[in-house]
Amino acid sequence: MMLVLAVMAVSDKRNAQVPKCFVPVIVGFTVLVIGTSYGFNCGYGINPARDLGPRIFTSAAGWGIEPFS
Repeated sequence: MMLVLAVMAVSDKRNAQVPKCFVPVIVGFTVLVIGTSYGFNCGYGINPARDLGPRIFTSAAGWGIEPFS
């Protein structure tokens, strides 16, 4: 959610105009900040496709809802 909010804020035409050459830098910095701030507790879970699949498999393998806690 935070990444989508930052990307939408940077790319919105009605917002303060960010030069086009800085948009990738700002998005990359946003990914870096989110990852480093939540990486210690959550393991840099910025990509839900990478994190959700193993949790669903582990839950179906018999662990119940433990992988989601």
